[in-house]
Amino acid sequence: MKRAFHQQVSSARAALTPDVHVNVDWAQHELFFRREMAEIYSRDTDTDQNLREVFHLLSEILGLNRGRLFIYDDNSGLLSIRCAYGLTEKEKARGILRPDEGVTGKVFVSGQMTIVQDIDSEPTYLWRSVARSAMPSGTTSMFFFPIVLDGKTRGVFCANRFRGISRNLTADIGIMHEVVGHIGQMLRVEELIAERVQTHTVALEHENRALRQALKHDTLKYGIYGDSVKVRTAIRQIEQVAASDVTVLLVGESGTGKELFANALHIASRRAEGKYIKMNCAAVPESLFESELFGHEKGAFTGAMTAKAGQFEQADNGTLFLDEISELPLNLQAKLLRVLQEKTIQRIGGRERAVNVRIIAATNQDLRQRVAEGRFRLDLFYRLYVVPIFLPSLRDRPEDVPILIQHFIEEANVAFQRRVHCSGML
Repeated sequence: MKRAFHQQVSSARAALTPDVHVNVDWAQHELFFRREMAEIYSRDTDTDQNLREVFHLLSEILGLNRGRLFIYDDNSGLLSIRCAYGLTEKEKARGILRPDEGVTGKVFVSGQMTIVQDIDSEPTYLWRSVARSAMPSGTTSMFFFPIVLDGKTRGVFCANRFRGISRNLTADIGIMHEVVGHIGQMLRVEELIAERVQTHTVALEHENRALRQALKHDTLKYGIYGDSVKVRTAIRQIEQVAASDVTVLLVGESGTGKELFANALHIASRRAEGKYIKMNCAAVPESLFESELFGHEKGAFTGAMTAKAGQFEQADNGTLFLDEISELPLNLQAKLLRVLQEKTIQRIGGRERAVNVRIIAATNQDLRQRVAEGRFRLDLFYRLYVVPIFLPSLRDRPEDVPILIQHFIEEANVAFQRRVHCSGML
């Protein structure tokens, strides 16, 4: 492609000389130009770099020189050159206009394309950026096209056209319309990216503000959002028993965050560096309970193709959280009681082995009632009910509602890249 590009450039430059420009195959040049434009537009690169390459192609391939893009700044109320080809930095810096100045300002205000056949004879042309003496001799025309986004004029693109070129004026106007359309799309994509970045930044700022505010509360270090007396009481109880290996029973309705509090107990304990294994007793089929809890050896039963470590072995030197402990089958309750007493387990088809596991159990049921119904062993109940911690439901701590609302809003802002916020609540 580079070789083809250089051949086209050489051909285009040669076409500008009076002797040979009549023999240029402009259709071939336009095809090459459009192909290069499509490639540039598809790049995920800097907008200004892409614009400069487009202006370069216009000049070198089609002979439309000194392309420049004026953008209006809402703050200053001025038009200035954002990007240009064929102008020095000093010339670009001089390209600052009020919307009522020169041909560029007129096109910006009117939103209408303008073609100046001879800039030497145009009284409103200002020569602000490039002095006439720096321009080639001969007649020079100029195209001025408004850049319109969402029905609003945002800037003006202009380019020189030397009268000696053999290209058809209508063809140049068509090419310029295409270029202006591409420029508008580039700027729109840039705006959308900027909006997304700003939205994401604002969302992060809201999240950081919420986190800084929440850091004032001891509960956040455990991922628990709430500052009510009842939540703080539960956290204080967690921290008081964390240093020992005593069995803890978390009691609360569904949705009170039993898993969060169990995790908090593990984090606060000396076993924090060990594994934290979770098992929901209500989600395991009864036929698989023993294997899940204690593991099995290869060939211990039909289908036991390999040996498997149970949850107790996996949690060795760490913490095992047994959620919905009330759903543990009666025959397994006796085996769990033995583990709590002896600190040993036995895989199905295997030998006993010692384990060092801290048990945290949780229930949303009244275990005393389950004992009375004969569905839970009394001796296991007393083994688990060493340190009961009662977790409050949200209706019992309404003062935590604003904190939770803010937390969920911030999560949604990050997930959906929005900047919604709730005022007057915190």
